[in-house]
Amino acid sequence: MTMNKKAQVGIEALVGIAVVFFIFLGMFILYETKRSDVFRAEQELKEREECLSIATLVTTIFILGDDTQITTKLNYPMTIQPSAQKIEMEHSFCTIRVAGISNNASSNNFLLSPGLVQISNENGDLQIENV
Repeated sequence: MTMNKKAQVGIEALVGIAVVFFIFLGMFILYETKRSDVFRAEQELKEREECLSIATLVTTIFILGDDTQITTKLNYPMTIQPSAQKIEMEHSFCTIRVAGISNNASSNNFLLSPGLVQISNENGDLQIENV
């Protein structure tokens, strides 16, 4: 009879360890999911902040008038849609309150790559281009 009690205690111990393992595994999966959500939200907020910064700079250059320019740094690629007065990024977008924006080559939609970008007002025409 003592052999069965030892075997039963061993099985109960394994079951207990398995239950604790699965509880910690569930907690780890939940943690990783939440961490991923926080990272994604942080990325969206950074993109949104940069989008609003560029939109503000465009408006500022427009208000300051002819022959004004500023150079700034982009960390994320963005698509400028002049006809829709919109800036689109991978996870975010914002609006530009100024019409008539181009990139020197076209007034259609155009892409700005990460790096230095120059925003200028030349005779009332706003131009945004990579430097």
